Amino acid sequence: MKAFLSRLNLFLGYLGLLILPLTTAAGDAAEIRQPVRFLMHNVRNYFVAEDVQRAPYPRPVKSVEEREAVARDIASVRPAVVGLIEIGGQAALRDLAERLEKRGLHYKHMFVLERHGEDRALGILSQLPIIHNRSKAYYRLVGEKTNRRMLRGILDVTICTPDNRLWRIIGVHLKSRKANDQSAAAIQREREMRTLAQHVQLVLQKEPNLPLLVFGDWNTDPGDSLFYPLTRPRDKKMVLHRLEAADPRGETWTVSYTSYNEISAYDQIYVSPALHDSMSHGAKSGIVEKPRHSSGSDHRAVWCDLP
Repeated sequence: MKAFLSRLNLFLGYLGLLILPLTTAAGDAAEIRQPVRFLMHNVRNYFVAEDVQRAPYPRPVKSVEEREAVARDIASVRPAVVGLIEIGGQAALRDLAERLEKRGLHYKHMFVLERHGEDRALGILSQLPIIHNRSKAYYRLVGEKTNRRMLRGILDVTICTPDNRLWRIIGVHLKSRKANDQSAAAIQREREMRTLAQHVQLVLQKEPNLPLLVFGDWNTDPGDSLFYPLTRPRDKKMVLHRLEAADPRGETWTVSYTSYNEISAYDQIYVSPALHDSMSHGAKSGIVEKPRHSSGSDHRAVWCDLP
């Protein structure tokens, strides 16, 4: 009996040695699987002299002080992926990346969606590889009989982590409210929203379980019926959910117009049902706190952690 117990203990010890590496590997995987922080920011006319001007309108170069302020705001929450609105072009994107690198943030992967006739572009900075880029600068408007297009196109990239998590990130910047013809601007925004909604629905029809995030400067507040094509589609499986981010004080405004003495919440993030479900288990989000009349941008950055 003693001999049998001795052999049994020897066998269990050997089995433990086999299991230990598997347990350690699982523990290592759990450590690697950290949330990925995404941040979106309208950097307000981030133009540098090196970029070629694409539109026939005045385009003042952003001061170094303002560019430093933008980099400081972004770096304050250490994002791995940054979605940008109103970035000038390739040179402007590199300029911002260099300022962030001085603050310890290294973005190896970057893209800017430039469109002829429009100097304000959409862009992305990422520490993670961009494995697909389906962005379109010239995107024809839905329901438009002429060749009119979205003013800034649709940014559409897929990001991948070392542990093979994927997120599809879409960015837009709808027509400004600051227009001589307010009625025409509202029609343009409505058609841009319908165009975006169609784009998103086509994506989700093919991949209903896709973790998809849409960020934008919508130039209207979240309660506007303009959002219904995204938030109230006929197919409930296509519903996008808004992340209700707030700053440490609980305030939710994202843009402050000094000339109008007005604050609004034009900058918002929406997520697909699959991503919303995974984020419902305590995923963090927020708005970068800063003074209303900050020198970097009249917008505040919005961020969230992707599980």
